[in-house]
Amino acid sequence: SVMLAMEAGAPAFSKAKRVVVTGNPRASEVVGVSARDKAKTAREFGLTASMPTVVIVSGSRGASPINHAVTDWLSQDAMNQCRLVWITGQVHYDQIKAEFERISRPNLRIVPFYDDMPALLSQTTLLISRAGGTTLAEVTALGVPSILIPSPYVTNHHQDYNARALVDAGAAVLLPEQELSGESLQSQVKKLISNPFRLEAMGVASSQLGRPDALDRVQSEIHRLVSH
Repeated sequence: SVMLAMEAGAPAFSKAKRVVVTGNPRASEVVGVSARDKAKTAREFGLTASMPTVVIVSGSRGASPINHAVTDWLSQDAMNQCRLVWITGQVHYDQIKAEFERISRPNLRIVPFYDDMPALLSQTTLLISRAGGTTLAEVTALGVPSILIPSPYVTNHHQDYNARALVDAGAAVLLPEQELSGESLQSQVKKLISNPFRLEAMGVASSQLGRPDALDRVQSEIHRLVSH
């Protein structure tokens, strides 16, 4: 039996006796965000319901192409219509922080990492991110619209397939790394933020892909296997 996080991976296992799309168990972990945790995160980042929140995640080690594009974009554009949270990764944090200390961006918070992503994502209007399986399990469980920049440096380009599943469902916009720049990122963000109806539809589509019961599905499949 093969258990998959996403339907898109099924063709790779055409010879398997049984393929079950259970979802990623991480989805089950993120849906129960408490009001207290949400409020704590909102205070830390200055989030309010009256202003859209755009979260940029560059990965734990930091993705240079994403960080360079965001630097180019935000050094030219204050994006005062949004609250911006930029998670740079530890490697690039000091350099980026120093760069933006010279520029007044009161609506921008830059951090190297954040340890309660469910609380942050549950209050996110738009996410900019790579297309790793765990990230997509989180955003679909929480119904977050996204701009996805798949990593071209991973095995079998699996992030491309991950992203395509969300894009085809209307839950995300694809921005290939070869097209990534400050200008292209700015254009996509502004296009989406200025269209709340599209963002709402993307959020609904994202939720429809989510599998918050993934852990139960995995447990059921394991039980089925051991009881045979």
